[in-house]
Amino acid sequence: MHHTTFVFTSVLGGHGRWRYRHWCPEVGPHRVMLIEPGETHVTTNVATPASFDALFVDPRVVADVLERNGLRSELHFRAPDIEDRLIFSRLCELQRAFEQRDVPPEVRQAAFEETIVSLAERVGHGRPAFRVGRQDALIEGAREEIHNRLEAQWASDGSSSVKAVSVKEMAERRGLGSVSFIRAFRAAFGTTPFHYAQILKIGRSLELIRNGPRDGGTSITDVAAAAGFYDACQFSRIFRHQVGLSPREYAFAVRCGWSHR
Repeated sequence: MHHTTFVFTSVLGGHGRWRYRHWCPEVGPHRVMLIEPGETHVTTNVATPASFDALFVDPRVVADVLERNGLRSELHFRAPDIEDRLIFSRLCELQRAFEQRDVPPEVRQAAFEETIVSLAERVGHGRPAFRVGRQDALIEGAREEIHNRLEAQWASDGSSSVKAVSVKEMAERRGLGSVSFIRAFRAAFGTTPFHYAQILKIGRSLELIRNGPRDGGTSITDVAAAAGFYDACQFSRIFRHQVGLSPREYAFAVRCGWSHR
């Protein structure tokens, strides 16, 4: 799934494995997963029953908190998966503060700022750990191009007039061979451009299913096409691999009121 915010996830119970950049850690109770804005992750396996809380925070809000506290405003993390009891407990307390309506706003704000500062001081890093070499700007531009192409395709309802993402063309525009470009992209983001685009498409399909009619009126073929897949069978196979359920199973779970927290 692709995120435009910071995501701080506290694992309360169960075990699972997820893929993010070049890491593929197995996480369990009392661990914290940290995702930066603009990043993509895939949950490859979740043991049941699993329970976790996720806090989504606008990066501009994080920057404001850090600046007010005299810290570097750009926050990056040394690793995406940590076992830090202080961070874990503060995130859990913050989650409860947001859930309880009788908590005064100033108490919520103080708990929020304390948590952000603790994250920056204990697990923050001056630069993203995955940035490599002088090709950083070129590879970052390629990622933005993938996003822009897919968003244009989604906005056009899958119109064939929107050209699909071509690895060869992206590589040529950056003066690289296809192999060198794929290697640089994988070093930066932990996956190939092709699979990165697939992750974004699956994220789009999840949104379409969640926001579709509750009577199950939207067909899987329509969802596949709207998300940018040309073949419903391929879509179903990739969906199951990334989500752990078939599209129909996921749609049924959504209709029954299940939510993936």
